[in-house]
Amino acid sequence: MAHKEEFKHDAVRENLVKIVDVFRTNKSQIIQYGVIAIVAFSLISWYIANKESKDHASIVEFGKAVNLYIDGESDLAMIDIQSVADNYDGSQSADHARIFLIQESMKNKDYDLANEEADKLLSNTSNDLIISAMWSVKGDIAYNQGDFDSALHNYQKAADSIELKSIADSYRVNAARVYIEMKNYTDAKQVLDSVLDNSDLRFNVKNIAEDLLAEVNYHLN
Repeated sequence: MAHKEEFKHDAVRENLVKIVDVFRTNKSQIIQYGVIAIVAFSLISWYIANKESKDHASIVEFGKAVNLYIDGESDLAMIDIQSVADNYDGSQSADHARIFLIQESMKNKDYDLANEEADKLLSNTSNDLIISAMWSVKGDIAYNQGDFDSALHNYQKAADSIELKSIADSYRVNAARVYIEMKNYTDAKQVLDSVLDNSDLRFNVKNIAEDLLAEVNYHLN
């Protein structure tokens, strides 16, 4: 992920830990889970996949930009990240640069830009982790704009796009949250009961699902 131009292993590993901590600290609600998690996990996969890549220029440029971002120089970092997305379109570095652009766009509530970049990634990648996260991003955008029908559709697409059940269940919890906003407590309960049947459910997702189910049961009773 974040790495100096020399690609020293210890520096890379140290910055991997930093970037995960950054997004953990800023994760305020599960409804935004998709894009935050994908930044951390996809950057790790990006580094692993590209450490032997011949596309050295894009890797170095993106690595420098990520280092700036981690060091708190987000404005300068985003200029360089935009440059990677524009100049190396179609490369894995550009794909992961777009993930950063989406993260910043969502933070700034620039939903048009976030949606545009998500659509580009959906067109360019075959990585199911990224595909599912981009559908989740589109769900987040629709949710934040009050378009609950589209939010439900997109969260379901996100869940259906990935076989990793622990992540898919996070998207399903988001769908349940939308049902609650729509006061459709019956469907919300059905989704939450299904999620809670998963014995491998992550602890934090389980807690959120149980809290939502308690709210749903209150309204149904």
